[in-house]
Amino acid sequence: MQLLEKTKFQYQLFPLFVLTTLGINAIALLMLMFHGKLLDQVKNKNNPTLVQLEDGRAIAVTATDHQERTPKTIRRFVGESLTFTLTWSESIPLENIWNASQTFINPDFHPSFRQTTEKTILGKSFQGNLKGINTALVVQSISQPEQIAPGKWKVKVLANLLAFKNSDTQGQVIPWNQIVVVQALDNTPEIDEKSSLKSALDRLIDTKLQIAKICEIEAQTCN
Repeated sequence: MQLLEKTKFQYQLFPLFVLTTLGINAIALLMLMFHGKLLDQVKNKNNPTLVQLEDGRAIAVTATDHQERTPKTIRRFVGESLTFTLTWSESIPLENIWNASQTFINPDFHPSFRQTTEKTILGKSFQGNLKGINTALVVQSISQPEQIAPGKWKVKVLANLLAFKNSDTQGQVIPWNQIVVVQALDNTPEIDEKSSLKSALDRLIDTKLQIAKICEIEAQTCN
């Protein structure tokens, strides 16, 4: 009789045990889900990173979308890349300049840009010969960037291109007023580590920007 009562008592406790276990497991599962959500929020948050400057100061920076660039970065890139490409001298062969500029000018646009530039300069009384020509791009202003697509902007550049030969110190002043379209790159372009222009190129490619197109400033559309 006692055995039957004991067995009956155990059977009565079993449902309670099951319900209690299920309840504990449900609470544990909810806690795991809650903590998982918190971890996802922490993982996706742009946590500040300390960066030490040359003077020893530390500043906090946050990660940005790979297609985002500040207006200052865009304007600096445009000014420096154009100055690099359109400033020639006998100390640096012209071919070296054009080859190096392929790292930050869209390869589909690069050939036509070179052809147009050289034709413009040769059309200014240089007898169809680029040998011995020195040039310098003097930038007067670069407008604030206008975003035309994700990771793509355009700016207006007002500048003068000075071109002269060693025998002609007066030279020619060629107005260079253009719309420049730049786009963000996913990866940093590769450069020739042995290039004599490497130090200048490093600063340009670090922005992960590329000149996509250049239009006359009067152009109605330039995207």
